[in-house]
Amino acid sequence: MKKLYIYCGVVLCLIAACLVFFALQPKLFPLESASPGAAAADTPIPGKEAEETPYSCPEKLTAARNTNPDVYAWLYVPGTNIDYPVLQSPTDDSYYLARDINGDYLPAGSVMSEHAYNGTDFSDPVTILYGHCMMSGAMFGQMQSYYSSENGLEDYKTIEVYTPDKRLEYEAFAAVPYDMRHILYNYDFSNPRIFFSFFKSIVSIRSFNANINPDEKPRYGDHVLILSTCLKGDSTRRYLVMAKLK
Repeated sequence: MKKLYIYCGVVLCLIAACLVFFALQPKLFPLESASPGAAAADTPIPGKEAEETPYSCPEKLTAARNTNPDVYAWLYVPGTNIDYPVLQSPTDDSYYLARDINGDYLPAGSVMSEHAYNGTDFSDPVTILYGHCMMSGAMFGQMQSYYSSENGLEDYKTIEVYTPDKRLEYEAFAAVPYDMRHILYNYDFSNPRIFFSFFKSIVSIRSFNANINPDEKPRYGDHVLILSTCLKGDSTRRYLVMAKLK
């Protein structure tokens, strides 16, 4: 009988030892992964970058270019009514001042640039797009109202330009009244000193209608877009919205 007790005691000890062993097994022998592919999925592969989505030219730009090859871009300012094709005559810089995309007479004209001063790829240090300040609010007719508001520069900060092969995003840094001088005729922005001096004068403008973020003043090498129209209440002056390429 005594041997039986000893035998039972040994068996119980072995069972207890097995239970302890299996309870401690995950700590003693941790699994590397619940599934073979988990680690590979969570760990980025060095040198492998996300593929960019190919640029697709907006259909409205393609349609406009099919109508008139002088269309070379599309201007869009989110939150505003500024959503127009951009044209440039290769021979007459005044042609689209009073003509629509079809070349028909239209007092509102078109958003346009001048071939004598700007190319059509937006690679110039400064590109100026002109649009009439229409009483109806069409073209750049509401631009001054947008940008002279207290939060105008922030609310309408983004200015988008679409070309056949790329999208350009600009950020507005100044909206100011200005005189009637022809900016691209009077200033050679390929000269660093002139570039710096001009924009220094812009961020120094003090006017009721001016909104300026001096901390975002462009540096030489930046590409600047200027939207130009007549100043409301004074057609002898201009109203300019300036933005630099992001």
